Amino acid sequence: MDIIKEMLDEGLYIYYSNVDDFYLPNKSWYGTRHMHHNGIICGYDDNDSTISIAAYDINWVFNLIRIPQECFLQGLGASLEEQKYGSMTAYKIRDNTVVEINEKEMLIFLKEYMDSNFEKYPADQEGDVRGIVVHDYLAMYIDKLKDGSIPYDKMDWRALRPVWEHKKCMLDRIKAVEKKNGWGNELSDRYAPVVEKA
Repeated sequence: MDIIKEMLDEGLYIYYSNVDDFYLPNKSWYGTRHMHHNGIICGYDDNDSTISIAAYDINWVFNLIRIPQECFLQGLGASLEEQKYGSMTAYKIRDNTVVEINEKEMLIFLKEYMDSNFEKYPADQEGDVRGIVVHDYLAMYIDKLKDGSIPYDKMDWRALRPVWEHKKCMLDRIKAVEKKNGWGNELSDRYAPVVEKA
């Protein structure tokens, strides 16, 4: 833990991977299921022996969570015992970083997102699925939960998370393009209810 604190004292953040959530209070699988996840260590407090991590909390909301240092080390140790080796990467945000909006690139990715179907991602194959067809796969997943093909105890609501996260990102992009071009907020106002429903 000392080297983590030293890096934080230097103004660095620490991205970690493969720490077992089972041992991390306020995380989604705390005390329930062994799941190896990642997050970002943003700070520490030796007064109450905690670290602050940015990760999905018990409510599946990306948040800043305080975790006892001892629990973090326990989660890390448990992963190592299972030979699930992660990594820790220290990094620093550049001062005065400006991210320019690249509308042409956004349009390319949007077309790629829409050009997604069962022909490109057949249901009888394994692997990642990308684009709008993810919605169809989520509908299939919910149907399987409904008809009992997937037992209730195997249900994993994380599958629905990408929909909401994606909609939030899309709304941010629409707002950014509106602002850059001085278009007002008609498009983002029309899209906002989609995010709420997601």
